Amino acid sequence: MFRILRIIPLLLCLPVLLFPDRLEAKTPAPTGNTCTGRNLLPELTAEERARLETAAARHPYHEGNYWRAEKNGNVIHVIGTIHLPDPRLEERVDRLWPLVSGVDEILLEATPDTIRRLKEAMARDPGFLFIQQGPTLLEQMEENEWQALSRALAARGIPPIMAAKLQPWFAMTLLSIPPCMQTPGGMPPEGVDALIMQRAEAEGLAMRELEPFDTLFRLMNKGTPEENLKQLRLALVTMGNPRKSEDALATMMALYLAGRHRMIIEISYHMALAEGIAPEDLNAMKESMEVDLLAGRNLNWMDVILPAAEEREIAVVVGAGHLSGDTGILRLLENAGYELVRQPRF
Repeated sequence: MFRILRIIPLLLCLPVLLFPDRLEAKTPAPTGNTCTGRNLLPELTAEERARLETAAARHPYHEGNYWRAEKNGNVIHVIGTIHLPDPRLEERVDRLWPLVSGVDEILLEATPDTIRRLKEAMARDPGFLFIQQGPTLLEQMEENEWQALSRALAARGIPPIMAAKLQPWFAMTLLSIPPCMQTPGGMPPEGVDALIMQRAEAEGLAMRELEPFDTLFRLMNKGTPEENLKQLRLALVTMGNPRKSEDALATMMALYLAGRHRMIIEISYHMALAEGIAPEDLNAMKESMEVDLLAGRNLNWMDVILPAAEEREIAVVVGAGHLSGDTGILRLLENAGYELVRQPRF
């Protein structure tokens, strides 16, 4: 569950970044849509649930996936997304679309052009995702660790000969998606971001990315090789187990559909401790996640969002993990003089 802490914001916000063609499986890959994970919320004790609810409520705007912000006639629709498949999401986007399709511009973490440039960068620099120099994962890990990792990645359509060369952070990202959600070729399934982008592209709506195309990848790979390998070892303890991955993601989806995005992060902390992660490791990961992956990016995005909203109506479509807290998108808009009202459509 350790890796879930860093993957949680990515699954809440991960734009539709296609894996490179070289990751196409050489053996039959799972077909997806067969997940049977259970929602773990009912299994919490009353005390645990109360503690987590209190922790979530400490953060401003800790609930609500769709907000309307207005200032001097400028309107911003803020939509929190999740990058996981669920048939219920299509209906929710149907309800939301009449409003989104009427804005002047949609700001997203990734656009179709982002994906194109990312794939080009991967083609130019294989080191983006793969170990090019030095020992492979096979050579760096103990035999039992490597066997566990190779089995887990093979279940996700990645043959061992390729798995050995993956950058640790990318191997961990692949582990975060259970085999039941994999599609042929190892491609991740589509979530809310993809549904919105597909419709926007089909209707010729203006879209713009909020940050450089490789921002997430640089942040995920910012640790030293030793730090990244340590995280991979910790991730393998739980994320290598498909059942635990399915349960974690089923719990996340239940909370997302209820609009309780901050609770997703709080329960991930709780689950990490329950798996035996040392509190000091947990605190370090919390700081890294909330400072680098969330707060830092939010602040940078405001330099794009505020000018884009001048005398126009825009939609900001970002991961729901970016909405809450004193450095969340909603509080930053409030600080900029916007009045925010939670909307019921999503």
